[in-house]
Amino acid sequence: MSSLSVLKFINKVIEITSMRKDSCRNCGVTMEEFQRCTVCSEVNQFVCTICRKASDEQVHPKCSLIARNVVCN
Repeated sequence: MSSLSVLKFINKVIEITSMRKDSCRNCGVTMEEFQRCTVCSEVNQFVCTICRKASDEQVHPKCSLIARNVVCN
């Protein structure tokens, strides 16, 4: 396997595992999409369909830097 293939594989694993739809920690029901990143439009927060408890918001480091740069300039 080439190093590029390995890197693509690692990036895919990170993408799949970093923000998955978990069950609500409060009531156990499947969470639904709640909010998307304003830069890349990927889902970065989920909310419970029953108790409306929101998950922690996932912050994308690259998107955060882009957003800060746009605001500062």
